[in-house]
Amino acid sequence: MYKNEVLSEDEIKITKKCYEQWLKRIRNFAGFLGMVLPWIALIGAVIVAKAQPENIPSDFWKTLSISATYYWTPAMAGVLTTAAIVLMCYKGYDWKDELITTISGIFGLMIVLFPCDCSSASGSVGFFQLPVGISDKIHCTAAVLFFLLLAINSIFLFTLGESNTRQKRIRNLIYKICGIGMFSTLFLLIMPFNFNAKIFVVETIALTFFGISWLVKGQFFGFLSDKPADYIAYCGINCMDCKARIATLNDDNELRKKVAKEWSELNGVEITPEMINCDGCRIDGVKTVYCESMCPIRKCAMEKGYKTCGYCDNMKTCENLSKITKNNKKARRNLKYKINEDL
Repeated sequence: MYKNEVLSEDEIKITKKCYEQWLKRIRNFAGFLGMVLPWIALIGAVIVAKAQPENIPSDFWKTLSISATYYWTPAMAGVLTTAAIVLMCYKGYDWKDELITTISGIFGLMIVLFPCDCSSASGSVGFFQLPVGISDKIHCTAAVLFFLLLAINSIFLFTLGESNTRQKRIRNLIYKICGIGMFSTLFLLIMPFNFNAKIFVVETIALTFFGISWLVKGQFFGFLSDKPADYIAYCGINCMDCKARIATLNDDNELRKKVAKEWSELNGVEITPEMINCDGCRIDGVKTVYCESMCPIRKCAMEKGYKTCGYCDNMKTCENLSKITKNNKKARRNLKYKINEDL
């Protein structure tokens, strides 16, 4: 493609869709790695213990941790390094998202490069061959910061988003539970009581919370994903493409002015930029003043109990609807389908 070539609207949408699909796969891959890491590390340790029982320290299983398996199997180093690289390469919605995940990935890599202190360790350890005591301090600090940042990401960044649907509210609840769960495991770790493999259990719980959070974000569980039909307005317009909604999501005041001017001319009423705040016509949340109380199409469809004007026998002859559909082919097409059946 030439440097100054301008993409068409369809090409932009296709590119955006491909990017979104790529993000989903990356999130699912990161979540999957988090979920399987403790079990792959444990299986690797069991295999080594069966093959070389005489080399396993007597307190190995009592003090078992994922980090301790570093000395007996490459599983922990391999999986965590892969996860760390995925996090560092992750491209989020904005700079905060990218910064948090990138730093998380760096700390994840540090966990591998600076092994912990345990009965299997002695002398100089790790890639940099540091004294085990120094390496352990770096390792533990990196591990705590790793989980803290992942918890912050789950609670404060994953909960941001474009919709206020029922599914989104459920997802936000799951993100918060997972984030709080990761925070809680850190407190569980320092609680003054012990049991066999305490550290391994705590690490596994934390990684499970991490994995669930990222799998949900990657829309691995389809029933928690927003349905495209939720964003089809009564008039057939797709609210995901609506400039008023885009202006609201991005808090774009210049776009609000542009939309207010266009809507004022189109509908013959005065609409100010301050009125342009909307999450979607049929989505729970804020609406523009026009959509909430002035739009004759929305009012009519709601009074008749229709999900969209596509259910109305008067759709083709409605003057109010024609103001939209005569200039919007996609709106006309959307109204040809039944919400529950085809969209």
